[in-house]
Amino acid sequence: MERPPDVVLIHCHDLGRFLSCYGAPAIPSPSLHALAERSVVFDNAFATAPLCTPARSSLFTGLSPHVNGLMGLAHAGWRYRRSVATMPELMSGLGYDTALIGLQHEHPNSMVLGFDEVLGAGFLPRA
Repeated sequence: MERPPDVVLIHCHDLGRFLSCYGAPAIPSPSLHALAERSVVFDNAFATAPLCTPARSSLFTGLSPHVNGLMGLAHAGWRYRRSVATMPELMSGLGYDTALIGLQHEHPNSMVLGFDEVLGAGFLPRA
């Protein structure tokens, strides 16, 4: 059986397209540029919402915020609906090991998001 591909999802807070792999040579990001050259890079993507929590919730569920429940900021009390599965939960079910490294804005308790490992602070304001 063929081994499934490795998946590394990198998303940043308020970064936009300000990396060399997106044509911004004045922004030194040689390691990310090298990774991008041998990876799939999303170069025609859009956010489903203008706020970080709802936008990230779509990225991690494939569902619009009004469907997954995170229509506002997590630190203002918005939560996923109980029936919603997150990408780490789905990937774990396919045999992948999942890890959150650094910042997330989906829930004050990073451990409820379905990652096998949570490394780093995980949620504002400590991240």
